[in-house]
Amino acid sequence: MYRSQNYIDQLVNSYVNMFCVKPKQSVNSPLEKGYHPELDTSEILCINYVKRYQSLIGSLQCAVSSGYLDVATAVMTMSQFRTEFKHGHLHTYPK
Repeated sequence: MYRSQNYIDQLVNSYVNMFCVKPKQSVNSPLEKGYHPELDTSEILCINYVKRYQSLIGSLQCAVSSGYLDVATAVMTMSQFRTEFKHGHLHTYPK
């Protein structure tokens, strides 16, 4: 368990380094209820943000493999947008 928590701590630090903000620590669900990312019509972001998004998705997939199954559905849902990452995908999170 220690190694898994250490990995999550590193993932949080990477997120802070990428986006200059700490992710929410307490949420009810990995995805906001009723959120449909496939319907997002916001602009497609530049390649730098796409690479950040791809890195986060890959790291989260590794976390799921390590036993953090509570985020598996959200990671799987959001991973389908790795090549066409939109502004709304980055800025939509559980309230």
